[in-house]
Amino acid sequence: AGGIALGFSGGVDSTLLLAVLAEINQESPFALTALTMHSIFQTEEELSHIRKTAKEYQVELQIFTHDPLAIREVAQNQPDRCYHCKNKIFSTFRQYADQHGFATLLDGTHAGDLHVYRPGRKALAEWNVLSPLAELKMDKTVNIMASVDSEKLTEQIKAVCNKELCNEFKEWLSTQFT
Repeated sequence: AGGIALGFSGGVDSTLLLAVLAEINQESPFALTALTMHSIFQTEEELSHIRKTAKEYQVELQIFTHDPLAIREVAQNQPDRCYHCKNKIFSTFRQYADQHGFATLLDGTHAGDLHVYRPGRKALAEWNVLSPLAELKMDKTVNIMASVDSEKLTEQIKAVCNKELCNEFKEWLSTQFT
């Protein structure tokens, strides 16, 4: 049993993972899907970008809808609001992944995220979400790419994927399934 579901926000980090996964999937096909949680905090343009990016990389996309303000801790702007929001998002993603046979759930947390207060990481651990960019100690590449304008982002991601990242990521993935 296998397959990978990626929590896909459409940002630089998850787009990098989507690109790498799509490339690996072309070489050795496996079940792959991108999962997006649409909320009131995203514009229609952002959602359109998410759809376009998934289509460009030929990855199936599932979009869920949630109102974060329906969560009391988020609405009250409590310090751990990110935990509660991520908990809702990734519990939904985990349920979908389990129901559809995706053994692995990934997100775009990178190494730089590990050095700042991010209460949502607790929810990732609780739902057994893996963060390959963090595991591979990647942050500089992601940060460099974040400074590239969005039209050139796909080109930059493809350039990175053609270098060492795909090989490192393939090795990391193989350790997750053995």
